[in-house]
Amino acid sequence: MQRRSVFTLVTILLSLTILEGVFCGIALLIPVEWYAKPPTRAAFHDYFQSAIDWEVGWRPEPDELAAAGYRLAPAGTQFATPCVSLYGDSFTFGSEVGTAEAWGNVLTELLGCRVDNYGVSGYGTDQAYLYFRRQHQQGIDTAPVVIFSYLSENIVRNITQNFGFIYYAPALALKPRFVYEADEQIRLVPMPRLQPADYDAYVRDPGAFLQAEYLLPGSSRLAKRHLGFPYLWSVPTLLTYQRIAAALQSYLFDVPPWFAALYDLAHPSQALQVTHGLLQQFTHTAQRYEKHALIFVLPTARDMLYFHQQQRWSYAPLLSLLHAHGIQALNLGPLLLARAPHDALCAYFCTNATTRSGHFTVLGNRILAEVARDILQQKGLVLMPRD
Repeated sequence: MQRRSVFTLVTILLSLTILEGVFCGIALLIPVEWYAKPPTRAAFHDYFQSAIDWEVGWRPEPDELAAAGYRLAPAGTQFATPCVSLYGDSFTFGSEVGTAEAWGNVLTELLGCRVDNYGVSGYGTDQAYLYFRRQHQQGIDTAPVVIFSYLSENIVRNITQNFGFIYYAPALALKPRFVYEADEQIRLVPMPRLQPADYDAYVRDPGAFLQAEYLLPGSSRLAKRHLGFPYLWSVPTLLTYQRIAAALQSYLFDVPPWFAALYDLAHPSQALQVTHGLLQQFTHTAQRYEKHALIFVLPTARDMLYFHQQQRWSYAPLLSLLHAHGIQALNLGPLLLARAPHDALCAYFCTNATTRSGHFTVLGNRILAEVARDILQQKGLVLMPRD
C-alpha cells in the first residue's frame, strides 16, 4: 500500500514536471507584448537618460519635426502660416506610412493651405490635450481651426500612468493621467517622478509609485498577466487577459473590441467619465483661444469589422454623452466605411492584415484626408493662411 502511494506520488510529480516543461516551452514562443514584463535594470536606468518630457511624457524624434513641433510635411513648406492643426495619437501622426502619405500632408494638398500635424505616437487623450494646451499657452499653434482626433482605443490609455502596461515598452513609458472626482470634474495627476535608485522598489511594487494606476498587472481583466513559474498556471492564465481573449474570439465570433467595457458609465475605472471630461476641456480651451474646434472620433479596424457584423459602434456611449453636454463630436466611422469596400477593409485600415490591426494604410490615410476636407468645406472652416 505504501509502495503504491509512493509510486502514485512519483507519477504525479513526474507528470507535473513534464507538463511544466511543456508549458515553459510554450512560454518561450509567446510574444513579449502579451504579458507583463518589468524592465531590466539597464533599461530602467536608460529611461532617465532619454529625452523625457515631464509634462506630457514623450515627444517624437526631433528629426521628424519642424521647429514648432509639428510633423514635417513636404506639401506645407510653401505656406508661411497654418490653416488647420491636428492633435491626437499615432493615427493622427500617420504612423507606418511615409511623410508624404500621412493624412495631414495629404490634407494640406487637398486644401491648398498648411495643416500642422501635432499627433504623437502612443499618446492618450490626456497627453494630446495637455500638448494642445501647452502649444496654445506658449502661442506656438496659430492655426484658426483645430482638429482633435480621438481613437476609440484611447480610452484604455486614459486610465494608465504607464504606456507599457498596455503595449510593449522595453523600459518605462510613464505618462500623466486625469482622474474623475466626486464633484464630477477631472483632475490632473502629473507624471510620477521616479529616480534610478527606485528600480528594485518599483519592480517589487509598481503601485506604490503609480498611485492612480488602473492597469496594474493582474488587477483586472483589462490588465496584462504575469508570465513565470509555475508556467503550468501562468500560461493558461494569459487567456483571461481581455485583449488576448477578444483577439482569439474574433476569429470565430462577433465580439466587440477588447476595450468596449470601458464605455460603460458604471465601469469602476470611470474611463468614460474621464474621456468625456478631457474632450470637454479641449472644446472649452479651444473656445478660450478663439479657435474653431472639431473632434474626430476614429474607429479601429476591429471597430469597423464589428460594426459590419452588429451595426453598433463600441464608442457610441461617448458620442451620446458628448452630445448631451453640447460637445460636437463627429463619428468618422460611417464616413470612412462609405469610401472603402467591405471585402477590402484591411487594404485601407489594417497595416497588419493577419491580426486585423495596426494603423491606417496609405489608402486609409488618403480617405481620412478626403473625409476631413469634406467636413471642413461643409462647415465653412477652410481658411487660407494669412501671410
